[in-house]
Amino acid sequence: MKKNLTITVAQIAKGGAGKTTISTNLAVELQRQKHKVTLCDLDTIQKASRHFFNIRAKSDIPFSFDFHFNPDDRMLEAVFDLEGIKIFDTGGYDSLDTQALISLSDVVLIPVTPNEIEKNALIEFSKKIEQIVKVTSKDTKFIVVPNRVHVIKTKQQVKSFFSGLEDLGYILAPPLYYRLAYENAYEKGLSVVELGASEKATAEVYDLAKFLSEV
Repeated sequence: MKKNLTITVAQIAKGGAGKTTISTNLAVELQRQKHKVTLCDLDTIQKASRHFFNIRAKSDIPFSFDFHFNPDDRMLEAVFDLEGIKIFDTGGYDSLDTQALISLSDVVLIPVTPNEIEKNALIEFSKKIEQIVKVTSKDTKFIVVPNRVHVIKTKQQVKSFFSGLEDLGYILAPPLYYRLAYENAYEKGLSVVELGASEKATAEVYDLAKFLSEV
């Protein structure tokens, strides 16, 4: 994985898609791999990453990466200038602020539940991706992360469901399945790796981090 990387976790259709699950678990895993990590919670409504941070702080759990909640423009600019990996957990909507952040990012992670409504939202959003790429001329990677996938679905079935998205500029990441381990870890201010209660969930987070290092 690149030493300096800006990652935005966004969902252009709705909230509650799993952005914070991905943001917090990736932040802990990448820090565990000795990367310098900064996590920013830009979701002023749900404040989910901030909640995760507060639980962690109250429980005296080691927290060796930087965290910012809803930074102002000056702080946001300073975060972009930092060395290391910057992860932005955004609101669950397609706002102008989110689009601006996306235009500045190296990687955009889009958690999506495999259903027709969210798949169609990706198809619609691909038109804005074309506009963003033309304006910025950046080689931004738009990565769809199948999230909360039912455990009976195989990886091949998930891949088949999202077939055709590559032609629209998306890259498909390994899926994250619906597992109680993610919820239990979040409630304790932990990543699934730190919770250590699910080898499958741990492997999924590791595979996603590995995937990011290769795109």
